Amino acid sequence: MTRARAAVSLVFPDWAEYCDGLLSRDQVERVKPDPDHLLAALSGLGSSPRHCLMVGDHLLDIETGRRAGTWTAAVASGKLGAGNLAQGAPDWLATDCAELIGILNGQARLRGKPLSQPAAF
Repeated sequence: MTRARAAVSLVFPDWAEYCDGLLSRDQVERVKPDPDHLLAALSGLGSSPRHCLMVGDHLLDIETGRRAGTWTAAVASGKLGAGNLAQGAPDWLATDCAELIGILNGQARLRGKPLSQPAAF
């Protein structure tokens, strides 16, 4: 087990109950904003970038998602406010995760599918 993965397991011992995989930063050569880390995670999940959403609270997260070819969403719950995050031109911008879920649920309803089912963007 790598150092970063061990740290995640220490802080979130039940991570596997909520996530299908964990790819820590010391398991890849290049990290954000290089898209390789995100692309490796998506590959491990058997998913295509065009069907995925990169959510983050930093401009590097938005840049990483864009470079990987995913949709992007910024959540202003970290150090950067909505004004700063808007400069990265994310596809969606929310003040917190609850608002983002509401936004995405609205988008999914427009396509006739609830959020719990994958919607082809």
